[in-house]
Amino acid sequence: MQGLKLLKRLTSISVVVLCFAMVVSTTFFVAAPQLGAVADSFEGEAADVILPPQAARSAVFTSDGNSPSGEKAQFISYLSDAENRQPIPLDDIPEEVIRAIIAVEDAEFYQHNGVNLKGITRAAVKNASSGSVVQGGSTITQQLIKNTILNAEQTADRKITEAVLATRIEKELTKDQILEHYLNEVYFGAGAYGVQAAAETYWGYEKAEEMGWGEAALLAGLIKNPTGNDPTLNPEKAFERREVILNRLVTVGEITKEEAERIRDEEEIPVDRRTPFDIKPTDYFVQEVLEQLLKDPTILGIDETSIDTEKIRAEIDTDGMSEEQLEKIVADEVAREINDLRREVIYKGGLKIYTTLDKKAQEAAEQARTDQMPESDVYTMALASIDNGCNDRWDEALCPENRRNQAGAVRAMIGGPDFKREKFNIATQGGQQPGSTMKTFVLAAALEDGYSQNDTVRGDAGCSFRTPSGVLYTPSGKGYGGRQTLAHITQTSNNCGFVRLGQIVGNQKTLNVAKRLGIDTKNMPDVLSLPLGAGDMLPIEVAGAYAAFPNDGLYSEPWYIERIEDADGKVIYEHEQQTSRAVSQQTARQITEVLEGNVDQRNGIGTGRRAKILDENEEILHPVAGKTGTTNGPSDVWFAGYSAYYTTAVWYGSPVGDEQIKGLGFNPFGGTISAPIFGQYMTDIHEGLEPVNFAEPDPNASRSRYLRVDGETEPCVSLSDGFFRGVDQDGDGVSDCSLEVPTDPNNTTTTMPDPNPGNPNQPPTTVPDQNPVTTDPNGPVITQPEPETTTVLTRPTVTIEEPPSLPTFETLPIPQR
Repeated sequence: MQGLKLLKRLTSISVVVLCFAMVVSTTFFVAAPQLGAVADSFEGEAADVILPPQAARSAVFTSDGNSPSGEKAQFISYLSDAENRQPIPLDDIPEEVIRAIIAVEDAEFYQHNGVNLKGITRAAVKNASSGSVVQGGSTITQQLIKNTILNAEQTADRKITEAVLATRIEKELTKDQILEHYLNEVYFGAGAYGVQAAAETYWGYEKAEEMGWGEAALLAGLIKNPTGNDPTLNPEKAFERREVILNRLVTVGEITKEEAERIRDEEEIPVDRRTPFDIKPTDYFVQEVLEQLLKDPTILGIDETSIDTEKIRAEIDTDGMSEEQLEKIVADEVAREINDLRREVIYKGGLKIYTTLDKKAQEAAEQARTDQMPESDVYTMALASIDNGCNDRWDEALCPENRRNQAGAVRAMIGGPDFKREKFNIATQGGQQPGSTMKTFVLAAALEDGYSQNDTVRGDAGCSFRTPSGVLYTPSGKGYGGRQTLAHITQTSNNCGFVRLGQIVGNQKTLNVAKRLGIDTKNMPDVLSLPLGAGDMLPIEVAGAYAAFPNDGLYSEPWYIERIEDADGKVIYEHEQQTSRAVSQQTARQITEVLEGNVDQRNGIGTGRRAKILDENEEILHPVAGKTGTTNGPSDVWFAGYSAYYTTAVWYGSPVGDEQIKGLGFNPFGGTISAPIFGQYMTDIHEGLEPVNFAEPDPNASRSRYLRVDGETEPCVSLSDGFFRGVDQDGDGVSDCSLEVPTDPNNTTTTMPDPNPGNPNQPPTTVPDQNPVTTDPNGPVITQPEPETTTVLTRPTVTIEEPPSLPTFETLPIPQR
């Protein structure tokens, strides 16, 4: 009985083999003329079979030695999409992997000429006897042709073409070249193409050469069914498939039974993906680099000229379509194809992208966040830090050639709490009210308009102004009696003084200066509260704008990519330094002098003392200039400042709307939160750098002018606290003075009474509140900007007076904001 069963089985196998042989023979007999025709089609000039360039993920690196730290380029991340591939030389692929894959996929690889009829027959027998597919009929060369030139379509024509091309490419490439290309091309599941990506994905190996026989057996078993045998998706099937491959390796003598048993007992199937490198953006900076690559046509050189627009237009059915609709469809299709082309180059071009990021600076920023940011589950911070570059006024040893074109290079970025949790980048996407950091732009506009930091404006609080719509606007905050220099109202962040100065200069001039400094002003309202921070700004914009001041008024748009090399190492893009004149050199240097005083408190005042860079003896090591900012609530707190080397903007607040900051246990101001973060970060990144002083402005005239908004009366009532307040004399809600202002009809200026009749030497002892509000005499306090429908202010008449002498103000240290 048993003999009968064995006979039947042998007969069955024989029939299968015989039928298979007949099919193969018949197929090739019938197809012979076609094979000849296909072969003939490859004769002549077009005969060479050219494999397409192998797709490869792109690599992102830090700055290549061009930052102040001088650190050479370091790997950050890969950029890959659905196809994660990193081609490597055959010499870097372990011998075990090579031999295992050859044993399973094409045992006679080194003997055949591309097509192996003997192997096809043997595979059919082996598969029939085992009851499953353990060997394939196609050679490695045929598989390479299918994967790179043809497709997986199961038709006779495709198989014939595949066979012909396989024999041709065997004449053009060596066996090792074919094998290397195949092992870098073949798909191993989990998005991993090629041996290197598979070693990373399944075992977390940084190099493929770390793999041995156990890993080789698993990889060899994945090729036939990479998804079905993926160990991270189907571990049981993967284990079973590895068993089949181990048995095959024992049979052909590649490994011993003992070695196979050891692998089964000791080497577990990897059930988690363990890629040791990032293959997609995992932080805000790399994501911003990717955005630049996809959106900036100047970087990769792919734009509308790269697309056949006429072909797109010709393929559209325009029946019943207007010209406008047609152009919209064409524009959308062109944009889609441009995006596809750029993604193809980024994800498959094997680019080396050298960015502006400085690893030391980025780590310092993250450490400052950890050490200085108040603990909260509600509030977060953003930071943008850029390189100021250097110029001829620097000591030549401190300004090598590669540092001269670095102005605007982004060295560090924090875009929010955690990129993996929240990918919205506050530094580059999240507009926030700038608070008093806006005052720097008002001061710059005043200086550009011919005023001086020594000119004076009233700094007393209690100021009220009528908007064009008739609403009464009253900025909050305490002020100082009488006239204060523009430098003084900046360093004390005086709200009333800056609302007055804003009217004197005019909002349009302020907005023009801000725009030249890289600020997007289209959504900034032309209202009285503009000097106090109406509108939104991005931290990267603020950093870029402030960086123009240490650069003598030259603005450089923040940038992220130094250069790009293609897969062969050829430079295909290199950043070219571009600057524009935003403000004059004299304006920039006066701004720096004022803001430096705001940090070092040389006059006993200043809101930015916590931003200093100090040595071990608590002495100023590197000069720093900067300005604090705090908005209503407060909901946004800022510090923006710079040294000769770097400019940095730090924002803190709620990432969701203008939510009031509370529950921290202390007053949240720019000087108490953002300035300390700035101070620690800047101290750390300046370690080892030679101090460089700011350039001094040309000396100003010894006399200063008194700037006054026409129609506003002088304060003349001295209060017990030493401050001066106006009195509403006529009941219109605006503070008036009880004294008449005499006018000399023969003089074009207005003669003013003594602004400090009570005590001209009263020292300033309080800090202004940086929370502008609008007060309606018939209603509650409303947060700014003021509720008006008119968006254009008529510039008031400005009276400029040069008095024979000015009262002297003593200065004392004040509480910091």
